[in-house]
Order: sequence, then C-alpha cells, then structure tokens
Amino acid sequence: MSMTRLNHLVLFAAMLLVSTVFQIARDMKLSPRAVGEAAVTAIILTVLIALLSRYLGRKKGR
Repeated sequence: MSMTRLNHLVLFAAMLLVSTVFQIARDMKLSPRAVGEAAVTAIILTVLIALLSRYLGRKKGR
C-alpha cells in the first residue's frame, strides 16, 4: 500500500473516529468541555496510530 493511500485511509479513519466520539459524547449529554476533550483525545489517538503504522511500514520495508 502506498503512503498516499495510507495517509488517505488514516485521514478517513480520523474523521470517522472523531465524528463517532463527538456524537456519543453529545448523546450522553456531556458538558461541551467534555465533548471537546473526547474529540481531542480521539484525534491524538488517531495520530499515534498513524505514526505507529508508518513506523511499522518502514521497519517492514527494510
């Protein structure tokens, strides 16, 4: 899988994850601050997953 395709896949996963977390937090009637914190946490987790997948992809290519 090319890096461009991987980047698009990670971006799509990030949008889906943030949207889902945001919707669940709103449905639970959490405070706006808690909803924002949940969304930021989802973004951070997605970035960490993307970095890990890149690292493992480069390691596998060696």
